[in-house]
Amino acid sequence: MKNLKLGAVVTASASLALVMACAGGAGDTSSPLRAPGSVSRVLTSAQNVGDPGDGQPNQGEVEVCKYGTDATFNVVAGGQQSTIGVAKGTCKVVAIDLSTNFTANSVSVTEVSDPSYTLQSVQLTTIQFQVNTQIDIVGTPTNVQDGQTVAINAFHGALLVYHNNPVTPPPAHCTFTQGWYKNHTSSWPAGSLTPTTVWDGGKTIIDLFNTPPKGSQYIILAHQYITALLNTQGGSTVPPAVQTALNTAASYFAGGGAGAGDPNVNITGVSTILDNYNNGLTGPGHCN
Repeated sequence: MKNLKLGAVVTASASLALVMACAGGAGDTSSPLRAPGSVSRVLTSAQNVGDPGDGQPNQGEVEVCKYGTDATFNVVAGGQQSTIGVAKGTCKVVAIDLSTNFTANSVSVTEVSDPSYTLQSVQLTTIQFQVNTQIDIVGTPTNVQDGQTVAINAFHGALLVYHNNPVTPPPAHCTFTQGWYKNHTSSWPAGSLTPTTVWDGGKTIIDLFNTPPKGSQYIILAHQYITALLNTQGGSTVPPAVQTALNTAASYFAGGGAGAGDPNVNITGVSTILDNYNNGLTGPGHCN
């Protein structure tokens, strides 16, 4: 971890002031060095990593506030990595360091990516002790990139505010019936199945759709099977039971001849399962 030396700004003569600042409590107004109207030194009151934060930058801690969605964060402090969850609308202390030497330690914070949200913004506000006084310098909130490394000890702290946008999963594509596809050939979803695709026996799909079943289990199943394939070609999700029915129908048609299926494949109930799927009784639902 990178250490930030304060020697450039803290002289030997200032060390006593630093010790005095460490001893002074939050809200101390007794110091003759405190400028009128200035903020008194504010040290974190958190006892443990994971304690709720107060939404303010405090010395001795790194705090993360979360808006928009829940999220988890990878936090690296002192060479150790931990994963900390922060709920939407809350703040949490993710690192604590109350050391009082003149070296500020480094803490990095990175949001764990998730398909349920996208990162909108990260805002960083730092706080640090002003040498030879009892007051803090609170930085201006600044938009930064994710993965910030910030300084922390009894004289430094940071507040990171994350805003995320929730990602709404696309709705499952609805299903159409065999009759709809028969009457809307120009609206078939793009893919390998088209109205003119030749089916078993030399008929095109649209020819088969226009053929009344007249009790033929072959034609009945072909109508529902092809319709279900068109629905999946259009992006409809497939429940496990429907996928099993599709696999059975595929075996039936693959093992048969012209106008006939494989008699060794049991297709009992398969047409019904696919018909229910195409009519929206199972699966993502019927298109209105």
